[in-house]
Amino acid sequence: GEVKIINAVGETCVAAPLEKTSNNQLISKKRTERFEVCLDEDEEIDDKSKNDRKSINSEVKKRRDLSADENDNFNKLNGKSRIELLSPLPGKENVMPIKTPTKQDEKEYLTHFDTESINSCNAAPESVTECLTAKSQFSIPHLKGQLTFDDPLYITYEEDIYKWMLFREKSYRPKTNFMDKQTHINAEMRAILIDWFVDVVAELELSPASFFLAISLTDRTLSVIDCPKERLQLLGATAILISTKVQEVFPPLVKDIVFVTDDSYSENQVRNMEKVILRVADFQLTVPLIDSFAQLFDHTASTSAFPLNQVSRNLMWYFLELSTFDCFCVCILPSRLAAAAFLLASSFQKICQKIEPIATIDKEKWKLWSDEMVKRTRIKRSDLQEPAKILMKLQQKAVSSKFQALFKKFSCPKRCKVACLKPLEFEEVASQFSD
Repeated sequence: GEVKIINAVGETCVAAPLEKTSNNQLISKKRTERFEVCLDEDEEIDDKSKNDRKSINSEVKKRRDLSADENDNFNKLNGKSRIELLSPLPGKENVMPIKTPTKQDEKEYLTHFDTESINSCNAAPESVTECLTAKSQFSIPHLKGQLTFDDPLYITYEEDIYKWMLFREKSYRPKTNFMDKQTHINAEMRAILIDWFVDVVAELELSPASFFLAISLTDRTLSVIDCPKERLQLLGATAILISTKVQEVFPPLVKDIVFVTDDSYSENQVRNMEKVILRVADFQLTVPLIDSFAQLFDHTASTSAFPLNQVSRNLMWYFLELSTFDCFCVCILPSRLAAAAFLLASSFQKICQKIEPIATIDKEKWKLWSDEMVKRTRIKRSDLQEPAKILMKLQQKAVSSKFQALFKKFSCPKRCKVACLKPLEFEEVASQFSD
């Protein structure tokens, strides 16, 4: 029968107590209970409440009937074989079934792997240890080297990822004349801010990726807003906070950012500036910068005839961080700037080792930016001449510059004292830029 329950609306099915049958089996009978709303003592029942109650009850009844229909359909399907369930529906004979990938299809996808690598994939490792050591079995024809699991860029989708990086680097860049629109700050003040960035990155032990992303966010924000002089450090500190949230495993807290500013700003000011930067950047934070391209070129060169040694690699990063002090470098694409830094570091290594081609016929093979690199990166050697000249000028000025944080950073033994090396002259490397 119907049972009235207080403070409930609608109908539902509840399970009755278990009953025993003649076979001593426990069964449960369902009974329908009608849930109604009992009003408070001081509340009167009006026509609107009655109509609302009727509409709710009718809606619940429809849902209950629909649920019953679904259960009936499920019961009808129960007990049928898998073949009957997967058979084509009536009138759907012309629908093509989904094709199961075969070994031949896998070979079409793995276009970057050679035959030996594909065959080695067929033998599945029997343990986790074998799986971790199986990376030595894979090789890409144009790299000819071992791959690592932490470098997914250099496996199957290397070419596609690089094309996407070239597209993204043009889409989210600061405006080339962003400093011309500033009425309160100039290029020298920006250089002071970046010099402070170097100290903050060292104090908080941040990665180079956080350093470059913070500078990119700062420049992109200055491309849109006219920043007051007293808010420039707040902008830079907040850009560091955002970049660490993207790049670091354990980013600093807001109070840590306030501390490195010598308590010049409050936590609320940092949070408000964070909103401004994110709105300006449209939350596009994972953009390819010069460090991404530099890592790609360095990894590619590790399997070539001229892999970078530790000194040359530190010199390349010295060039890259020097470029952040010059506003004109914003006009250069990150891929070109990274390629120029890589080529200068390779040229320095070649000069130190006094490497010369064996014969005239081998000169092209001894190009540090080889034809294979030109083909793969879509960057010609002649495109790197102007960026290389700018980097060499920055290297020459770094010794006497008043911004000494970066010079001290790369003068320590940990960085192989590359800042103390004799600056390169363009005549020494001019032959590397001829197509």
